[in-house]
Amino acid sequence: MISSPLRIALLVQLALILAALSPTADAHFTLQSPVASREKQEYPNDNRRYWPIAGGSTLRPVLDCLKLPRRQVATLAAGSTQVFGFEIGNNARHVGPCTAQLINLKTGATQDIGKEENCVNRRDAMTVKLPSTTCDECVVKIKVTATHLGANFPEFYDSCVDVKLTGGSGTAPGPNPPAPVPTDVDPAPSPSPSPRPNPRPRPPRPTATRNPGKGQQDPTPTSAPIPQPPSNGGNGDNGSCSAANHGQMVCGAGGKTIRQCVFDKWVDIPVAAGTKCVPSGNTVQLARA
Repeated sequence: MISSPLRIALLVQLALILAALSPTADAHFTLQSPVASREKQEYPNDNRRYWPIAGGSTLRPVLDCLKLPRRQVATLAAGSTQVFGFEIGNNARHVGPCTAQLINLKTGATQDIGKEENCVNRRDAMTVKLPSTTCDECVVKIKVTATHLGANFPEFYDSCVDVKLTGGSGTAPGPNPPAPVPTDVDPAPSPSPSPRPNPRPRPPRPTATRNPGKGQQDPTPTSAPIPQPPSNGGNGDNGSCSAANHGQMVCGAGGKTIRQCVFDKWVDIPVAAGTKCVPSGNTVQLARA
């Protein structure tokens, strides 16, 4: 029998592997405090509230959280420092930068209020400094660029919480007003028109011709190659890896690795020392070596 501490450690390691590679774990976070996010209220009982808005294999039905209905509103003190807590989907705590914005729904003005590295991966939360201005209808939007598949293959997420800022001075930032026009300044005299020179006739434009040499063809622009996801595994003896079995997991040779079909390549993930990969129905699990 595997001891409880070892069993827990193995389960945690397997969960992290699945979170990093499984296509069903595309979705990873949504705001849940100080009130539930718009997407959490729109999709309260399924994983769509976590899904990415770009870069993933399955995208959220409404890509911009600002387009979801406004329901619960958190009343917060203007100028205060607030911690916005995340709900994590499928234990997928991806690395990547996080940014926060305050959006005035009446004016459309946007103000940056925070930036943090790896906020999802490190602590399931992000701390922001709210502006010292009041706002009756504002949204705090937190955006995450997940780089767990590499910087060239990011996944993008956003989450919106409706807020009302009270106790501040003035109002939330809006568009810059136009500069005032002075009324007590004498208008400048209009300059006398100068004589217009007679236009000189234009020479006829030469007609462009194409005259490639014999046996030559005009160069045709080609599209830049589309980068493919990194992989350190091959198909091996586990069959082909394609869209039909995307996400499939099998054990590698001798149970020393877990093999996952990612995009169109097999990816090998080494198991922890003292453990081995064993088949379990349609998936795999870790056992003592």
